[in-house]
Amino acid sequence: MVLFSLVTGAVVSAGIACLASSEIAIGRLIYANLVSNDVILADQAYGNYVDLVLVKEQGADAIFRKNHLRKTDFRREKKLAIGDHKVVWNKPQQCPNQMTIQELEALPSSFIVREVWRIKRHG
Repeated sequence: MVLFSLVTGAVVSAGIACLASSEIAIGRLIYANLVSNDVILADQAYGNYVDLVLVKEQGADAIFRKNHLRKTDFRREKKLAIGDHKVVWNKPQQCPNQMTIQELEALPSSFIVREVWRIKRHG
C-alpha cells in the first residue's frame, strides 16, 4: 500500500504486509501519516463511515467513491446544489472487520458527509 503525492509524485508513506493482511487495515495504519489539509483519494473500498472519520481525525479530507451498499436520496438533508448535499452518516451498529469493539466505540456516533453525485470528466 502506497500513499503518494499527486502534486510531486513522491512516496509519502508505504505499508508492506503479508498476503493474508487486509488492504483496509494497512490503509488505516497509513492514515497516521496524513497532516492537516491533506486530501486523500481512494476507491470505494474506503468509502465508509469508519475510514472517513479516521481520515478527518488526522485533520485531512477524503475523496472516496461511496460504497455501493449505502443508498443516497438527494431529496433529503442539506442540499448544496444539484447532485450535491450534506448528510449525516451514523456509526455502524456492527463492528467492522479489522477493528476492535473498543476502536469502534471511540468513534463519534454520527458524522456529516458531503456527497456529490457523478463527477464526469472525459478523457
